[in-house]
Formats: sequence, structure tokens, C-alpha cells
Amino acid sequence: PGRAQRSGSTSTSGGDGCSGVLSIVSRLLAQTGKGTAMPANGVLATMPVGMEPVWIAISADGNRAYVTLEEIRSDGVLGGVAVIDTSTNTVAATMTVGQPSGVVIAPDGRHAYVPNWDSDRGRGVVSVIDTETVTVADIITVSGLGGGPKGVAITPNGRHVYVATDNEAGMPEGQGKVSVIDTDTKAITAQ
Repeated sequence: PGRAQRSGSTSTSGGDGCSGVLSIVSRLLAQTGKGTAMPANGVLATMPVGMEPVWIAISADGNRAYVTLEEIRSDGVLGGVAVIDTSTNTVAATMTVGQPSGVVIAPDGRHAYVPNWDSDRGRGVVSVIDTETVTVADIITVSGLGGGPKGVAITPNGRHVYVATDNEAGMPEGQGKVSVIDTDTKAITAQ
């Protein structure tokens, strides 16, 4: 729980061309103890989430799933995070972020961290979600111009978030870096 996994979902398009569908897969919910009576195909519920679901992290208590979303359009990429109430299998909230590249939840469940490409800033950032208010509470820049986030992990004690980035201006081709964020101060402590 708390670590992102590629969604075991299917994505379909509705008439508007951007309606994603998320299938909650039994193996993800079984980790939380929520999946007891499993259907033969392993799909407990399917719900529309508005865009293509990409990464999923489930809170330690199993009450919420945080699903990153993206929609590739001719004028750029839209990104978001859907919060799923796992007791009702409904979308409780959706937030806008840049193009996401993962999601992790702090062990205490108070924050979710979503690395994403902020096209307005031309940089990689981490959107910090306050899980109580279900809002983006902070944005932390993790790369220089052109650097896009590629992955994220959180330490077991929740004190640090590690974010991998690449393609930053001024770096040799094919190289990147890992930024370490102190979750208390929201400051980068190492790169």
C-alpha cells in the first residue's frame, strides 16, 4: 500500500474522445483487505474517471485509491489525479496537475506526492496533495528547464521523497538526476 503501480485498468474513449474508464482490479484491493468476494474475472468495479488512468497508489488504511490521469491532445497533455473512495468505488474528487509520472502516499496517509511535467514552467515538479482537504497543497520544483520526472518513491518512515528526472537543459544527453525532498520542509536536500 502507498506505492504506485501501473493501473490494471482498461481505458476506453467515450463520444468526447477523452473519457477514461478505471477497473479496480482485485489484486490491488486484496492488498488492503477490501477484496474478499472476488468475481471470476477479478474486476470488482468499473468507473469513469474522465481521462486515461496511468498510476495507482492505495492508502495504507485502504479507504482511498489515488489514480493519476492523462490525456494527450494536439495542443499538449492534460494531467490529473482522481481520488477513489474504495468503500463505494466512486470518484470522490479530481485535481488538475501536469503530466504525471507516478504517485506515492506518505505512510501516515496525510499527503500524496505526484511528480509531473509542468508545461507552464517548463520543468518537472512534485504536486503535494493534502489527503484531508483533497487539494494540491504545495508544488515543489525538482528539475531545471526541460527536465521531466520519471519516477518517485517514499521512504518507509515518510521523511523523504525521491524523484528521478531526465533531459534537463545543460546535462549530457541520456543523463538525469535524483532529487531528495524533505517532506517536513518541502525542500530539496540532495540532487
